Amino acid sequence: LKNLQEAVPLRGAFCQDPKKPGRWLRFLIGPGEWVSRSVTNHWARRWQGVIRPYAQACVWFGVLDAAAAVALAGINALNAATNWECGCVKLAGAAVLAIIAFAAASCAPFARERDHWAFLVVHGLQVVSLVFLACGYLRSGERAHELRWETGVSERIGLVAGVVLLGNGMLDVLSMVVCICMGRKSRLQEWYLQQA
Repeated sequence: LKNLQEAVPLRGAFCQDPKKPGRWLRFLIGPGEWVSRSVTNHWARRWQGVIRPYAQACVWFGVLDAAAAVALAGINALNAATNWECGCVKLAGAAVLAIIAFAAASCAPFARERDHWAFLVVHGLQVVSLVFLACGYLRSGERAHELRWETGVSERIGLVAGVVLLGNGMLDVLSMVVCICMGRKSRLQEWYLQQA
C-alpha cells in the first residue's frame, strides 16, 4: 500500500476544477478529475476505472476494498452445514463489511461526497441485514427452516441497499454524460499541464 501511495503521484494527480462547480453539480460530478502528469503517458486515462472514485490521499482504499471482497468470497465459500455454522458465516461477513465501512468512515476515501455516503449506507444496511440473518440462524438452533421474520427483514433491508446502489449507479452514468458534454476531463488535463 505504501508503494501504491508513493507511485500514484508520480504518474497522475487529482486536479480540482478551478471553475468551482455549484453545489448540485459538485454533488453529481465531484470536485475534480484525475489527470496524467505527462501527455505521452496518459496514465489517468488507462487507470481511471480503478482510481476515479478515490481522492488522491486515499487511493490505497481501492486495494483495501478489493481485499474485503476477497475475504467475503472466502467466507461465503465455506461449507456451512448447520444453522449454527450458517449464523457464524453471516456474522463473519457482517464483521468484514463493518470493518471496511469503519475504515471508509475514518478516512473519507472518495472524491465525490455522494460516493462516500452511498458506500456507508449500503455497507451499513448489509451489516444489519447479515446480523438479522445470523441471529435467525443462531436462534433457530438445529430446527431447519425456522427463520420466520428475520429472513423477511433481511430481504427488505437488502432491497433498500440495492435501491441505493442502483440510484448511485444511475447518478454515475448521468455524471459521465455531463462530464463528456462539458469536456471536463480534457479541459482539466490541459489546465493541469499548463500549470505544471
